[in-house]
Amino acid sequence: MKELLKTGLILFAFIVSGCGSANETTDKTVTSTTKRVAIMPFENLAAYPYGGDRVRDAFIRAFLSRNVEIEERQDKWEKILKLDFSLWNINPDQAKEIAKLLDVDFVVYGRSDLNQLFPKRMIGYYTEREVIKPVEVKVYEASDSSVVLQERKDLYSSWGLVTTIKSIDQLATDIVQTLVDRGYISNN
Repeated sequence: MKELLKTGLILFAFIVSGCGSANETTDKTVTSTTKRVAIMPFENLAAYPYGGDRVRDAFIRAFLSRNVEIEERQDKWEKILKLDFSLWNINPDQAKEIAKLLDVDFVVYGRSDLNQLFPKRMIGYYTEREVIKPVEVKVYEASDSSVVLQERKDLYSSWGLVTTIKSIDQLATDIVQTLVDRGYISNN
């Protein structure tokens, strides 16, 4: 009876220790595939000083909803500011330098024209409306060393007589969803 009890305890200890190591391996796998993103300010300070912050915050929320890490360490950002780049008007070479400096997978940048006057276009025989494409977004991927997404979307969408207006949050969510659909970010 004692032998059977010892064997059962040894078998139980072996199973419990095996489950613990499997969980550690799974956790390491998950953290190694977690993407890291740096989201640059969407500056257009001459028109509206907080417009860029609103766009950047929308992208931070959209990426966090997909469990993507956002690089926001102050010491790293100080190094970027010393580079003296116009952060909304960077080119792919500058994005590559920023991605290397921050050790991120993606650099999201662009510009915001939230208060700019837009030209009008006809949407029917008798009505016209403004063409509003206030946010230009570019996503640079460090592993490809290239811009993998560049969007400037209209916030208005019309179907028949029904017109809907997207929020900046919805625009950011759509951009992140496009990255998911294209396989750059896992679908969590």
